[in-house]
Amino acid sequence: LKTPLAVINTSVELMERIKDPERQKEKMTAIKEQTARLDKYIYDMLTISRLDHAPDLLLRTVDVNRIMSDVHERLHSTAEKKEVNIILEPASEPPNVLADESEMDRMMVNLVENALNYTPTGGTIWIRTSIIQENVQLEVKDTGIGIGEKDLARIFDRFYRADTARSTKISGTGLGLAIVKRIVEMHGGSISVESEPGVGTTFRV
Repeated sequence: LKTPLAVINTSVELMERIKDPERQKEKMTAIKEQTARLDKYIYDMLTISRLDHAPDLLLRTVDVNRIMSDVHERLHSTAEKKEVNIILEPASEPPNVLADESEMDRMMVNLVENALNYTPTGGTIWIRTSIIQENVQLEVKDTGIGIGEKDLARIFDRFYRADTARSTKISGTGLGLAIVKRIVEMHGGSISVESEPGVGTTFRV
């Protein structure tokens, strides 16, 4: 939290001194960006705390294809702006699970946003569902920057960010994947990841 607060504080001090409207506008933009960053940090911390201490699941039959389609529709414009192609590949039969719909939605949004953040312009993201025997599988695959082998074992740890993620300009909280894993575990599921630097990453739930 200290990093964005420091940027906000410095920007406010400079705005009080400088007279150039353009430079003032730059500092105002920086303040807005860092405020949004703080908001994301606090939201993620409150979410993981709630999932730890008050995991009240409202379980009902949920069509995973519909959740995937909703997430695809909501994030499609973000992908278009970044010139990343998102391909939706739903299972032919409705993959129904007993789940909390809002938490399933949060899990999928986190996985797809994660893929969007670390997939360069011109890349592709696949969102897939399938039924394997009696299990429903969700898959998010990307052609992004990938994750190094030494980081793979820790990417679900809270506040941990892989070396490849830290080397980008993207400011993550290090809680997105921890939230995903917690939601999966609360539903009695499992999550796995395969990745290769420079090639891409696949998450399977």
